[in-house]
Amino acid sequence: MASVLFTQAVAADLEDGQKLFLEGKYQECIRMARDAISKYDRYRDEEWPILLSRADAEIGKYADSQAAIQTALKANYSSIRLRLEGYYAFMRTGLRKEANTYLEE
Repeated sequence: MASVLFTQAVAADLEDGQKLFLEGKYQECIRMARDAISKYDRYRDEEWPILLSRADAEIGKYADSQAAIQTALKANYSSIRLRLEGYYAFMRTGLRKEANTYLEE
């Protein structure tokens, strides 16, 4: 029962973070994503690092966007979604060679 409530709370928080992103409140979204990443199971969660990466990119923090995905991949190496997001994070800055490594591994 407790794990169901925790899962529902995580989903609700994620929806709030996504709403902030869609409203263009990127700084608030970044703060919420960083806080969530520090609390939740980083070995299974892909959503928060992806949201963090995208929000960082929206405000021009491309290095932070790339770092968010690189950090998440250290914990969740086999995630296809994180790899694809890593590709996009590096392509945003024209780093094609680095971007392609995310698709090749």
